[in-house]
Amino acid sequence: MKCIKKITLAAVSCICLFTVVQNTGYADEKKAWNADVSFSVGLNEGGYNELAYSDCAQSVSAVSWNLQADVTKDRFLHKLKILFYYDKPESVLSDTAVLNQDYDALSGKMYYAVSTTSVQAYRGAVEYGCFYSLWGGKQFPGSVGGVIRSDAFIQLAHYPVVTAAVSFCPAVTQSWVPDKENRISCTLSFPVIGWALRPPYAGADGLMIEYAEKSPLKILGMGGFTSLHNYQCVNFSVDWTHRVKTWLAVRAGADFYMSRFTEPEERRSVEINFRAGMEFRFGKNRRR
Repeated sequence: MKCIKKITLAAVSCICLFTVVQNTGYADEKKAWNADVSFSVGLNEGGYNELAYSDCAQSVSAVSWNLQADVTKDRFLHKLKILFYYDKPESVLSDTAVLNQDYDALSGKMYYAVSTTSVQAYRGAVEYGCFYSLWGGKQFPGSVGGVIRSDAFIQLAHYPVVTAAVSFCPAVTQSWVPDKENRISCTLSFPVIGWALRPPYAGADGLMIEYAEKSPLKILGMGGFTSLHNYQCVNFSVDWTHRVKTWLAVRAGADFYMSRFTEPEERRSVEINFRAGMEFRFGKNRRR
């Protein structure tokens, strides 16, 4: 009986020792992390058609500013992307004269004035994704996860037209690492559910203008939920990274975006963003 107890005690001790050793090794492994941060300038080519303003399509060719960050720890990958550009599209709407009625304080009479206003387009996007590596090893790592994405489209002309959307997107990313210096990665995502703010009709939204001046947070209550039936979108990006030093790399890539809102008026948009810049690596493990 004593012999059995000794054997049991020894087995339990070995298991505990093995567990401690494994956890210690895992803890050391967890300490290794990389943060790759890149700044890039790009050229965004595309166009959109906002039926809440006009049935005329607007073409966009603008310089874009991009910030990207990839944080790798254990089998998790966190991705952050920020995009912004501003453009004055070549549009027939910029040459269209509008007759406005105004008031002359000196004469006390109403009068009509002809005015033209250039179309201005502002575009911003913020995207955060979390991925878990499931296949491929070190040379062909593949991961699945989810992305939370926020898009904003603002058109200023004779009156402002604003579209804003926040959506949750299932996503997949696949990489190829042929050697220590190079890496090619692709990411695909599409929204399944979210929230969007759209212009309610063709014309200046007086309520939105009032909220923007007095209580901007109330604008959030003017939006509605979205799903595949009223918001379809595809996001695809490809990146090539060439490492010059352990802490420095050259990064180039392209982002493809296509979307369609169906309510209350249709808005279609397609664009491709070519970009190039420098990447800086931080972390406890700077090896690829």
